[in-house]
Amino acid sequence: MVFWIGLVVGWVFLLGQMAWADCEQGQRVLRQQLAHEQQRADVHTEQPTYLRPAALSGLWLHPCGQARGTVLLLHGYTAGTWQLPELAEQLFASGFHVYAPRLPGHGVMTPERIGTGQELISAWDVWGYERFLETIFAAATALEAPVHAVGLSGGGNLTLRLAERYPSLQRSVVMAPFVGPNYPQVVGMQTILTLNQLTLNGLSLALAAIPYNENEPSLPGEEMPHTQGNLSNVLAIYRMGALIGQVHPQIQFVTTEGDGLSGHLTLAGLYLHLGGESRHSWYHYRTQDQVPHAMISPRQNPHAAHLHQLIIHWLTAGTAAHRPPDDGALKREWPAYPLPEY
Repeated sequence: MVFWIGLVVGWVFLLGQMAWADCEQGQRVLRQQLAHEQQRADVHTEQPTYLRPAALSGLWLHPCGQARGTVLLLHGYTAGTWQLPELAEQLFASGFHVYAPRLPGHGVMTPERIGTGQELISAWDVWGYERFLETIFAAATALEAPVHAVGLSGGGNLTLRLAERYPSLQRSVVMAPFVGPNYPQVVGMQTILTLNQLTLNGLSLALAAIPYNENEPSLPGEEMPHTQGNLSNVLAIYRMGALIGQVHPQIQFVTTEGDGLSGHLTLAGLYLHLGGESRHSWYHYRTQDQVPHAMISPRQNPHAAHLHQLIIHWLTAGTAAHRPPDDGALKREWPAYPLPEY
């Protein structure tokens, strides 16, 4: 009996050592990736394009074996990781590893110090987002702790896709996902998506010629830079949230009243399709709360502290915040999800 107990203990110890070694290797890989980004931000070396310091990926790591989980923290479309340090530091203090990757193509500027969307993903290469998600999820999994995801706007769309693809993903948060405005206006976006699929991405080639706002000359050290591309780039990130089938983890949704990028009536159809209140929770800020679409950063939302606590309570204790829209949105009949994919 003593022999068998010793054998089991030995195997448990060996497996623990192997996991620890894998975690340390995972941390080294992530640090190397961030060092590469730092090199791309060095404006004193000649490079075809540079990265803005405020847009670089962020990493907060505990010693291996001492974290309660790993949080993938995804910033908003056209924004940058500058939205995330305040929440990341609170998550880290709550016991999580935190990895905040720069979304593809974001934070890039020319040698003339003008932001450029030339590296943003277009609708004809939407698989670039799939490859990005594979990379960051593998990196998070390598840290040998349960993986959660938290995303805002376009980052919320990518969080939904992670939740659809990976059964091992744990409780996650989706804030103001870019699902478009409320009905009936959103039908226009859905129609464009469908037409692009029917034309085998032909429409997206035409959309690439239409700018989505303009990049302005600015200092490399700008604290809150945005990256502007074209309408094909917009269609690509929209698609990542508009074609969701089912998701594996429980999700805490967060939206705000009057959001033209994340209409709560449009989201209601997706929410109900994913299981509604039987599986997920939804906190909807009212008009008087004065919470903007870009709600995650205190630089953009003076009430961000409330949202941060909501997120931490959900990830640490599973305490959901449920205050859905009070206009009957969840009692109506909505078009079926997911949207048809041809």
